[in-house]
Amino acid sequence: MNTIILSALSGIILMFSGFYIKNNRALNILSVVLFFGMIVGGIFDLKGCSMFAGKFDNMIGQSLYGVSFFIALAGLAIFYLLLNKDSFGKVGKHMAEYYALIFFSFTGIAVLAQFHNLVIMFLGIELMSIPMYIIAGTNKESLKSTEASVKYFLMGAFSTGILMLGVTFLYGATGTFMVDQLVNYNKDFETIYYLGWCLIIFAFCFKVSAAPFHAWTPDVYDGTPTVFTSFMSTIIKGGSFLGFILILKSFPTNVAYAEYYRLLFASIIILTLFVGNFGAVSQKSVKRLMAYSSIAQAGFMLFVLFNINSASKEALMFYTIAYSIANFIIFYTIDQFKNPKFDSFIGLGKANP
Repeated sequence: MNTIILSALSGIILMFSGFYIKNNRALNILSVVLFFGMIVGGIFDLKGCSMFAGKFDNMIGQSLYGVSFFIALAGLAIFYLLLNKDSFGKVGKHMAEYYALIFFSFTGIAVLAQFHNLVIMFLGIELMSIPMYIIAGTNKESLKSTEASVKYFLMGAFSTGILMLGVTFLYGATGTFMVDQLVNYNKDFETIYYLGWCLIIFAFCFKVSAAPFHAWTPDVYDGTPTVFTSFMSTIIKGGSFLGFILILKSFPTNVAYAEYYRLLFASIIILTLFVGNFGAVSQKSVKRLMAYSSIAQAGFMLFVLFNINSASKEALMFYTIAYSIANFIIFYTIDQFKNPKFDSFIGLGKANP
């Protein structure tokens, strides 16, 4: 609970600090300090020292893995902010709002890390996603940025509808929103029960940009300001996978239908890897190339969902950290060019060691 409260308060602090702090460097330092505070709050959560402990157990519960993943993402955010400390000013004048939106998206990730209830899971997804719809359109002078924001919102709204329909089907078959009770369903509603799981899987595939639900990714990543594209393709993707793996822990694996779901995941993974790697070949924009790279990385990360255990969960966290650090550096390099093209990288080692 500490992480949820601290991330929300941090977003509010950054939102109002824009009235008093105009210096980008000061805002950056304040954001880093607040992220350190969130990490400390997460550590206290892991130690069992949580605000309002036991008050909302039917909605929010202690998840050691979820909180640990959140702490890892907060640490990555600190690296992201320090690396891009001069890049926020290139986007526009309202820098405090950009930082606030990042913290509000972390509120959604904090909720996804600890949900016990399907409705709270839905709220976490929306809290994480809505700030990104705004961030995608922050470059007011670029028509591509506005287009990216609209496309991201429309596709996000579409996936949200699929997610809610899946939640509705699961509730209809089980009579509960509680995640730990989803394995107990009414046999008379077996069809809508498994259809509900399919819809939830498809909705999360939208969020992590897995094929064939990836169509929004190249346009959105290309139009979004580069400094925010790196955040969307790493930390937001990691938060989406965190929610994905935590909800699938409740999927009944000891039933005959489980093998069909493994086949479904295998098909999605193969298609995602194929689209991500071969779709990149024909790209002429560096950012669109990185968008297809992000799709391919989603394919590799989906492998952990085949068999969810402690080893696969640790693998997902490790992969997210390594992938994010590499992506931050690549997008930072891309952001150094006004119009990044493949030719821009010729002789870069000599021009800018």
